[in-house]
Amino acid sequence: MQNPIDLIRWMHNASKNRVSALAKLIFVARESGDAAAQRIIHHAADELVLATQVVISKLGINQPSDIILSGGIVTHQPGFVNLLREHLRPMGPNARIDLATYEPACGAVLLARLQSSSRTSLQNENAGNFF
Repeated sequence: MQNPIDLIRWMHNASKNRVSALAKLIFVARESGDAAAQRIIHHAADELVLATQVVISKLGINQPSDIILSGGIVTHQPGFVNLLREHLRPMGPNARIDLATYEPACGAVLLARLQSSSRTSLQNENAGNFF
């Protein structure tokens, strides 16, 4: 790779495993004192905090009670989780900042089931009005 555009192209075409391997190298470099790796990791934490702030704002939440983290890096890099907790703490001083217990897809399935059962209940209630 000769320039940042080459890296962007590589990222778009690389498998999840190859990207994961690259992420691991950044954390190894940080552990050995590499200043550039330290900056990359801090920048990644800042970006995740910014994304979290946007989501919280869009949802109209003033003080989150829970901030749940998920993904490969937070699962395998406890130091990164601690960094995220430090950066996220001002957003919800009393919030529980923790790792997800289940995969995010489980939440999507649960929401779909709840919405489906709500619709079924409403349809059943409305059906009574027609008979």
